Amino acid sequence: MKKEKKYLNDLENKLSGISKKDRDKIIEKYRNIIHEEKSNNRRIVDILKELGFTEEVANKEIELLKSDNKIKSLFKKIHIFITKDIQFTKKEKKEKSKKEKIKKEKIKKESEITIMRKWFKKNDDEIIEIQVDDTERRIIVRALADLRDKQRLAHKNYDFLDSLIVKVCDADHPSIKDHYERC
Repeated sequence: MKKEKKYLNDLENKLSGISKKDRDKIIEKYRNIIHEEKSNNRRIVDILKELGFTEEVANKEIELLKSDNKIKSLFKKIHIFITKDIQFTKKEKKEKSKKEKIKKEKIKKESEITIMRKWFKKNDDEIIEIQVDDTERRIIVRALADLRDKQRLAHKNYDFLDSLIVKVCDADHPSIKDHYERC
């Protein structure tokens, strides 16, 4: 029991740089892992050895939190973009007369693909890049597919989402050499 408490306290100290809520979740996760392994009649020494050093565990969990925050931020931006588009469309239907709608349709010949490209590009040369592992890539692809299905049900253009899904699926894995050159 002392080794378990010492391990969890040491882990909590290593995680001092993150929020209390996230820290408590991580500590509870490892407490449950240890409890489950002990219920399988495993020795605490073996369990702690298998989990690894607290510093390694803390670094791994912090990296997971950072990658989760990047993905959440990306989906939040996509959600805001689509929400603004939907809200603008609802206001437009209520406020515009038929003549104004015809004018807007002439102006709105710029495709949604171009709008998304402008959103992803700040300048002509600057493209936003993120590095994700295979699990995160699957999450992004699934979210984009769900978004595409919602657009399809709303009878809106979803071609740009198809091309974005293909880009995410076909994205190259960066080599370790490229990673070190950027750092």
